[in-house]
Amino acid sequence: MLGKPYDNEELDRIKSLHLQGLNLHEIAEQLKRSDSSIFNRAKAMGLDTKCNSNRCVNAKKAWQTRREKYGSTCFSKEGYERRRNISRLFFLSERNPSHRKDVREKISLAQKGVPCPQRGRKGKVIPLSQRKRLSEFAKQRFANPQNHPLFGKPRSEQSKEKQRKAMLGRKQSLELIERRIKASMKAQHKHPNRPEKKLAKLLEETFPNEYRYVGDGSFIIGGKCPDFVNVNGKKKIIEVFGIYWHEKFEELQRINLFKQFGFDTLIVWDFELDNIPLLSDRLAEFHNGVQV
Repeated sequence: MLGKPYDNEELDRIKSLHLQGLNLHEIAEQLKRSDSSIFNRAKAMGLDTKCNSNRCVNAKKAWQTRREKYGSTCFSKEGYERRRNISRLFFLSERNPSHRKDVREKISLAQKGVPCPQRGRKGKVIPLSQRKRLSEFAKQRFANPQNHPLFGKPRSEQSKEKQRKAMLGRKQSLELIERRIKASMKAQHKHPNRPEKKLAKLLEETFPNEYRYVGDGSFIIGGKCPDFVNVNGKKKIIEVFGIYWHEKFEELQRINLFKQFGFDTLIVWDFELDNIPLLSDRLAEFHNGVQV
């Protein structure tokens, strides 16, 4: 049994089997011990463990195979490039298991319903100061045209003109836009993020059964998907804006857009959720029809 101390009879048997020319793996099988245990015991007894070990023979064969495949300079710069090119050729197209259609379908089925680990940064609260820094960093980064993904890939004038003519006068109907948005959100398994969950809890506590979360694409208006809508006859919409994702001018744009359809809109910024008493008063004024 593994872990059982060796007795004198077992030690004598190890010596006799070793003299008969058996390797350490065969000795371990006969004594019903692990290879590492027999190796350590044989080494402590002063027996020759180098020439009698399978691992040395296998390592030598692997080294010879590697030299035949990549050459004697396999660890030089040229050898590294050669190994990388061989690996790339080997994993091209259907040779790569992750490129096969059946494997992609299995991965897709396994990932359905699993939220993205980067979405919402689970268990991590980002302070307001850091969110502002991230927002400024993103603005500075994309202010340089060289950081654009299409930079350095210019299109010909003929291609631009062809695309311009194809898009000229092409305007999709609101029904088609709504259908596309709903299909996209359904495929993304859209669910409320942390600020939306926090606001949903506050709305339910303050105005029970008054507001419903529709940010999953279940309610589209004017080609946009609001976050919360009143379900008891009041044409009121509440939106949650993140300081990292939205600009101040977008607040007025969204309010004017929904006003065309007769809806009053309240924009709640994510940092306002840090002051619940003040936000509750603002929500109450908006719900009761007071201008906010």
